[in-house]
Amino acid sequence: MSSINLPFWLSGDAVDALKKAADAFWATIRTHAGWQAGQQDAMTCDEPVLELMAWERDITRLKNEDLALYRKRVKYAYHNAKDAGSYAGMLAIFQRLGVDILAMYERVYPQDWDVITIHATEQQLSENGELLHELIRQYGRTTRRYEFSTNASTVQHLAVWEFAGSQEFSEVTYEP
Repeated sequence: MSSINLPFWLSGDAVDALKKAADAFWATIRTHAGWQAGQQDAMTCDEPVLELMAWERDITRLKNEDLALYRKRVKYAYHNAKDAGSYAGMLAIFQRLGVDILAMYERVYPQDWDVITIHATEQQLSENGELLHELIRQYGRTTRRYEFSTNASTVQHLAVWEFAGSQEFSEVTYEP
């Protein structure tokens, strides 16, 4: 398994020990270099390294945020910053992070021109509310206002029956 080949004139137990020591040294160097190379990916690196990457990319971990989502946010921070502000870019940001936004509406009459409405399901709003607010804070246009909307459907039952009544009016006069 050793890749070190010593010249033929060197032989003996001392040289074999030197060869084993050199093999062990370079195996340790290879292990450390491999670990360092493996820490470049936010999806697989150790958590302390992930925290440093997040600090570098201006990402703060949300309260009770899943580690997988946090890793995605750190991984795509550059792409999200590049796409920030545009209609297609915001949709791409939501898609990268696994948030299903149904639609985004800009400049809808009779609302003010600077309001962007993000239409999502109730489930997405309840599960990812804090994340959505953080994404809007970090990547939204500063000259625009954002609002979230949802449509809730419910089953209603209505009972119909006839209601009839009668009315009688009498006039009584009293003369003393």
